[in-house]
This record gives sequence, structure tokens and C-alpha cells, in this order.
Amino acid sequence: MPECLPEAGRRLAGEGTPEVDQDAVFEFGTLQQMGPMAAHNMIADALDLEHRLPRVWARVRAGEVRVWKAREVAKQTRHLDLEAAGCVDRAVSRYLSLLNWSKFQRLLEAKVIEADPVQAEARAQAAEAERFARTGRTTVCGLKTLYARATAGEVIWFVAMVDRIARILGERGDLSLMDVRRSKAIGILANPVLALKLLASQQDHQAAQPGPTDQTGGPDSTSGQDQADGHGRAGAVCSDRRGDHEPADSGHREEHGSAVSDRSGDQGMAGYQDLWDGRVPDGLSGRWD
Repeated sequence: MPECLPEAGRRLAGEGTPEVDQDAVFEFGTLQQMGPMAAHNMIADALDLEHRLPRVWARVRAGEVRVWKAREVAKQTRHLDLEAAGCVDRAVSRYLSLLNWSKFQRLLEAKVIEADPVQAEARAQAAEAERFARTGRTTVCGLKTLYARATAGEVIWFVAMVDRIARILGERGDLSLMDVRRSKAIGILANPVLALKLLASQQDHQAAQPGPTDQTGGPDSTSGQDQADGHGRAGAVCSDRRGDHEPADSGHREEHGSAVSDRSGDQGMAGYQDLWDGRVPDGLSGRWD
């Protein structure tokens, strides 16, 4: 009978580490009472630390660095070649105990990119293919979940715009919770014409608000009576100006609302033409509170 040959070992960690018999992984996992994958990861991290990250490994053995932090360095550098891993080891080993974890993570990410910019660019291009936008199933209540993955800048910009529209809805009388208004904002952003008009009308509304008035007398004030007379005259002028502008503003809004109403059938804006006058839609159905 042919003699049974032992199973060939395979490399579990990065470049420059020895191969490991697969049976050793199962045996180690059994002794440590952990699953095969957890055992595989722990052995790989230990091999990377000993053979590729000697400075970090020395600090672990001296009790200066927590094991879980060192293992994270091993994971983040596993794809690098031996020379690049050594560059990262020299750059970050002394900061493991000096920086808080979030700052250290940013430093580690930067040093990994710096060690091998070509591979970092390739990984970024590969990650580009992981972008997606998907929807879940529709509930019996007509709700649907949206899932998306995009660049950090795109997501931050989108969330900021959703929050902006949600706050505008709140200012115009929508008493829903913020999360509910943010959901409504997504529906408004789905109609760019509607979103643009809402944002423009809010800007016009803020520009029309009177600025803060100085209620205290300055150094040139002569008497309380003069101040009172001045305030009285200013109040009368403001009142006259409001009276002059109200008909024109009302007519402008009516004309604007009519124009929007005429295009509502084409743009899917039925029920929203009065949004600019301060009323808020009930959900996205076109009914008004």
C-alpha cells in the first residue's frame, strides 16, 4: 500500500511567513475552544506580527501594546509585500500607545497607502465596483427600504441635503419626527424640480425676514423721548412698506403658484404648488394638512 503523505501546508498570512499544515489549524482551534475561522485568523495574525512586523511584535511581548491593536495592524498590512509591511511597522509602532484608536486608525490607513500607492489605487478602483443602490420589498403599508453604497463625499452631501429639506418641512408646519421628515425629503429629492423650488423659496423667505434691530441707545442718543420718537417713526415706515409690498407679493405668489400648477401634470408635482406658501404636504400623496 502506498504510504499516506501528509497534507501539504499553505500560507495563512502575508508574504514572508511560513506555511502551516491545515490540520494544525483545526487542532489549535479545538485546544482554544474556537471555530476553524477564528483559529485561522489568530494564527495568521501571529505569523504576520512575528515575521513581518517585528517592532509591533516586540512591543506586544513587552506588554506595552494590547494584542487586539497589534492584530489590527497585522490585518491591515497583510496584502502588502514584505518590504512595504516593514515600512508600515517602522512608521506606526511607536504610536500604538500614544494615539487614541480613531487617530491611530487614520495614521495606519495613511501609512499603508504610502507604503504601496500603486496597490492602494488598484484597491480603490476595485472598491468602485462595490457601489450599489438597491431596494427592499414593499410592505403592506406601502413603505420600501432603500440601500445604497457610494463615496463618502456623495453620502455626506446627500445626507446634508436630506437634513436641510427635513428642517424646512419642520419650519413650515410638519410636526412629524425628524426621521419621518427625512424620509419625506428623499421623496422630494426624487423630483429635482420640486426640490429646487422648495430650496429657492426657503432662501427667498429667509432673505425677506427683517434683521435684528438695535434696541439700545448709542453714544449719540440725546434723550429717551428722541429714541421713542425715532422708534415710532421707524415703526410707521416699516408698516407702510409692508402695506406697499403685500399686494405685489401676493400677486407674485399667485402667479407663481399658477405657473407651477400648469406644469404639475408634466412634472408630477400635483398637490405641491402651494408648498411655497407655507403649507406642507401630507406625506407625498398631494394631500395637505
